[in-house]
Amino acid sequence: MQTATPEASEDTAPTAHPGALQLRRAERSVESRLCCLLDEWSEAALQATAVTSLEALPLHAPATIAALKLSDREATWLRAVGLTEGCLVTVLRKAPLSGPLHVRVDQHTELAIDRELALHVEVTPAAGAAS
Repeated sequence: MQTATPEASEDTAPTAHPGALQLRRAERSVESRLCCLLDEWSEAALQATAVTSLEALPLHAPATIAALKLSDREATWLRAVGLTEGCLVTVLRKAPLSGPLHVRVDQHTELAIDRELALHVEVTPAAGAAS
């Protein structure tokens, strides 16, 4: 007949090496730090997929147009020049003093767009896309 013996905790278990306890504690500390870093990375990834305006997009950061929140007339004009929902855009330059944005659309068209219009173009930053 076997008798059940209470298992010793990891910290009180007999070890062959006197430094084994410190090693296990260090491993737990490293594992805890890695979990924190993964949580921070996940949060950053979620923020990277947040919708923002074309005007707020950093230079040379590719993004996908999510929506055109403009009047029908303005949205029609933007679609006619290639700025449509789902296309890839990159802001190449921002003119000083609230001037226009120089934008590349789908790697082949470049145009200037008024900042006021750009404020109403919603984009989602493209993760890992090349500009």
